[in-house]
Amino acid sequence: MILCRIFAIALAGWTVSALANAGELVSHRAVYDMELLEASERSGITGVDGRMVYEFLGNDCKGYAVRFRSVASFRSEAGRQLIDQRVTTFEDTAKSNFSFATQSFTDNKLEKEVKGEAQHGAADGLLKVALSLPDRKNLELSDALFPVEHMKDLLARAKAGERIYAASVFDGTEDGDKVLLTNIVIGEPLQANEESISQTLGELAEGSYWPVSMSYYDVASPSDGEDEPVFRLSFDLYDNGVTRDFRMDYGEFIVRQKLVELEPLKAPSCEAE
Repeated sequence: MILCRIFAIALAGWTVSALANAGELVSHRAVYDMELLEASERSGITGVDGRMVYEFLGNDCKGYAVRFRSVASFRSEAGRQLIDQRVTTFEDTAKSNFSFATQSFTDNKLEKEVKGEAQHGAADGLLKVALSLPDRKNLELSDALFPVEHMKDLLARAKAGERIYAASVFDGTEDGDKVLLTNIVIGEPLQANEESISQTLGELAEGSYWPVSMSYYDVASPSDGEDEPVFRLSFDLYDNGVTRDFRMDYGEFIVRQKLVELEPLKAPSCEAE
């Protein structure tokens, strides 16, 4: 489920003044509009339109919940196909575990449903995955970062001036049984046009950001160093975890997801109940 690798990739008791606390991931709701940028003749795709609504809520003390839905209409000479993808995840950074549930619909018909939990192994260094849908099974995979861990790691490296690195990630997408290797390139920080950004997206999208490009590879597939990535992704990343203007390259076509709405959400309190 490639469209859902956004993952994961997004403050307790948010206030405007809290934006000065660089490094925290801000709870927010973001809306992205889709459009087709490029398509080869072989793809058969003539147009794409749709919308993704993404909600990121949480903090280190309470964990991080992500919920989003992506609905896209793919047009071709054969007609139109509606792809509806729904994802709910929860990442408990204190306990090093991650739960995920995904549903994929094609033309309003449920095509796939995946549900499970994953946890970092303590002694053996493996990632333990317990799937409950579509079938019950337990897996042991090479250890990898969960989505919020991946985002924090990326931000830390960007702030330290690192520009090229690789990291393994597990986000529960597709069949929930794969670890992907990401090759990441981080550009030099750029400054947003604050006046135009404030008018359309608000203060969460002001300030500097990094252009980021990622290539995803299946670590279970044999590699001779020349493998084509599963897909490529590029986006602009702010230090609060907000992401803007995705370009999703599937090889034979490229889809853009433009950030059109952005609002803060209030994260749960870290105080004991």
